[in-house]
Amino acid sequence: MPVVDSSQVEAHEIQPNLVMRRLVSQDPEEQKKSRALATSTLRIGELEVGPGASIGPHSHSTNDEVMIVIEGDLEFTLGEEVFHLSKGQAV
Repeated sequence: MPVVDSSQVEAHEIQPNLVMRRLVSQDPEEQKKSRALATSTLRIGELEVGPGASIGPHSHSTNDEVMIVIEGDLEFTLGEEVFHLSKGQAV
């Protein structure tokens, strides 16, 4: 199994205060663009969310999403429920 080092993966600012590093991807273009590891079904990314930044409402029709808070706090909404996570928590 290859090892991916997030410090060696190209970062992309997807909007102000929001930086994504795609570590593992099933998309060949993402694999080339960001040096992500190739896979057929899994996608793993590292997302740096600055103060006040928001990804906005969206959905994932072809994959699940897991969020792990490494540092700081995170608020997100799933359906009608609002979740507040802090360092060390995951959903």
